[in-house]
Amino acid sequence: MIVFILILLLAATSKELLVYNEETLVLASFIFFVAVMSKSLKDVTVSTLLARGAALQKELEDNILVRADILSKLISYHQKKIQLFHEVNELLSFSSSQLSLLLQKRQSSLQFHIANQVEQKLKRILERESKVLQDIAYQVGETFAKQMTAKFSSKDAALSNAAVLARLRS
Repeated sequence: MIVFILILLLAATSKELLVYNEETLVLASFIFFVAVMSKSLKDVTVSTLLARGAALQKELEDNILVRADILSKLISYHQKKIQLFHEVNELLSFSSSQLSLLLQKRQSSLQFHIANQVEQKLKRILERESKVLQDIAYQVGETFAKQMTAKFSSKDAALSNAAVLARLRS
């Protein structure tokens, strides 16, 4: 290829198509410089680009690993959240059943307590009523004895109030 370029330059110079002046020499020097630099820096540029590509690929792989780790943690948290939801529901049903049992026990205890209080009050009322009935019977007997004593005191002076009361009591 270099030979072809040299032959082309010689032919252009011999036909005077190419005139050597300062601008042409600067252009030729620039083209030669770019050609030499591209050949010598080609390996450096390729190695730099390959190194940069490898660094980008490693960074991308690291990001993928981090993303996978984050997704696995999110899945784990989601599963824990669902498990917590189920456990809270189980705790709610257990506490509801225990509260209903406690409420039933309290209601039966309250009914038993009220029944005991009513029974005690009825017993006190019965005791008071029997005491009142005894007092009434005693007063009726005493009044009856007084009236009988007054009625029979004219007939029988020997009977006294104490004897009549003793008979009535016995």
